Amino acid sequence: PDLIREQARQAPASTAVCDGRHQLGYAELDTRATQVAWWLAASGVAAETPVLLAAERGTEMLVGMLGTFRSGGVAVLADPGHPAFRLQRIIDRSRPAAVLTLARLGLPLDYHGVPVLELDAHWVVVRAQPTGDLGRPPHPDQLAYLVHTSGSTGEPKRVGVPHRSLAHTVRTHQDGHRIT
Repeated sequence: PDLIREQARQAPASTAVCDGRHQLGYAELDTRATQVAWWLAASGVAAETPVLLAAERGTEMLVGMLGTFRSGGVAVLADPGHPAFRLQRIIDRSRPAAVLTLARLGLPLDYHGVPVLELDAHWVVVRAQPTGDLGRPPHPDQLAYLVHTSGSTGEPKRVGVPHRSLAHTVRTHQDGHRIT
């Protein structure tokens, strides 16, 4: 999250993400992610609290993931293209404190009564959140996200990735591909 915030300071209007439907500059990405982080914090998300992120790859997913990082939460990535029974198993095992998803997906899942924010439909809710720093920078060894592999048994297995590894991967891609 700090790398994005720094880029937002250096080049606020530069394109941060474009998915064919939406385009966000770094400042707008930073602001939206911070507002999602405030909503998550108000929903009970704290350090290393699981947050289910069931969204297609795109601007909303990036905003949700970055917002989760800013809140201190752990993004539990769930591919909405997977069968509902697999997604439900991931929800049941991870017991998220909040869910970030997309209304347009219409996922028939039981979120067990936790707060749900549909990133494509609830922007009025998000825009009502503060834009100031939440003051929860993640520790480098804190988990950033969890992915679920199929494993040899077909049962989803969790693999956690800490912020330190995520930052290292980003820097490696920047250096290796000369991304500016």
